[in-house]
Amino acid sequence: MRESDNALLYHIYNVHFEYCKNYLKRRFSIGDEDAYDLFMDVMVIFRAKVLNGKITYGNLKFLYTRLAINYYIDRHRLKSKLEAAIENFNNKNDYDLNSGLNEENRITIITTCMKKLSPKDAKLLHNLYLDEHQPEELAAEMGITYAALRKRKERALKQLKKYTTDELKKDA
Repeated sequence: MRESDNALLYHIYNVHFEYCKNYLKRRFSIGDEDAYDLFMDVMVIFRAKVLNGKITYGNLKFLYTRLAINYYIDRHRLKSKLEAAIENFNNKNDYDLNSGLNEENRITIITTCMKKLSPKDAKLLHNLYLDEHQPEELAAEMGITYAALRKRKERALKQLKKYTTDELKKDA
């Protein structure tokens, strides 16, 4: 399998595309476009596994569909975590990212703005809001005082609020 590179992948794509796409649509009640995107993302992962010798034999239809299911579940879990983090962020900071935005736009804005933060600030907010670490434990883990963590968090939130406000103004 490893040496047959593109010919094998082309064959897998042609044989399994419709089956996998339709299965994902039925199993997760997702649209055609989402199922297509999922299939294509997993094709890249699958190709890497074939080329690295991780896949040697077996029922490719089942294996490929299983990869797509796992990828979907991971993506859905991350999306749910982001939604919960936005709610947590709104509740703790008296700041509403929900006003007039659909779910996809909120997630896009918050992820775009998080990328603009310094790596330290982004990691801090990620730990506090996505991973829901307790501030006291996180401060100890980082080797700083709780007061220093609180100040850093406030600074990061202020910066994030500025970035989100700018993004909202851009989209308005």
